[in-house]
Amino acid sequence: MRPTKSFEKVLSDPSTLPECDICGVTLWDSFARFACVQPHPKHKGDGDLWQDTSDVCLDCRDAGVASFPDRLRKRAQQLEQRAPELRQLASAQFVPLGEYCVVYRKCS
Repeated sequence: MRPTKSFEKVLSDPSTLPECDICGVTLWDSFARFACVQPHPKHKGDGDLWQDTSDVCLDCRDAGVASFPDRLRKRAQQLEQRAPELRQLASAQFVPLGEYCVVYRKCS
């Protein structure tokens, strides 16, 4: 059986896979979707709510909604620590080394 076109796209470019909005892990297979309801920034005080959906890995889902704030703070701290390195990479020159498969081996 041949893989679908969308699966072939994921295999050729794993960066197209979504990430957990809470902890940042790649959502390879199953995930849960949560709604985040908060006051809409343009309509403060009007009672209008801004509903946004978040795709969440099963580990975060199983830990429960009460764990989301701590997990989000941890992810934010990790990104803040990595920010200087990412800023340096933004101005770096990249040289292609070839294509690699999702399992991190040289594609033939």
